[in-house]
Amino acid sequence: MYVDRYGERYFYGPMFIRPGEIEHPPTRLFFKNEMFICGVEEARTMGSVTGRCAVLSVKDYCSCKWVF
Repeated sequence: MYVDRYGERYFYGPMFIRPGEIEHPPTRLFFKNEMFICGVEEARTMGSVTGRCAVLSVKDYCSCKWVF
């Protein structure tokens, strides 16, 4: 994270995309709120953050043995 000379706060990192933003077979099923990490990294304003993101293995997600 960094602040530019105008006081705007930014972070630099990978983008996360939703299944609806990629091309996939229509029969493919996804978990609710599933997201994918993208290989593209870029600087974004802190105002563009929409919430927290937890990266879990499928096993942990399905067993619900995680805590925020």
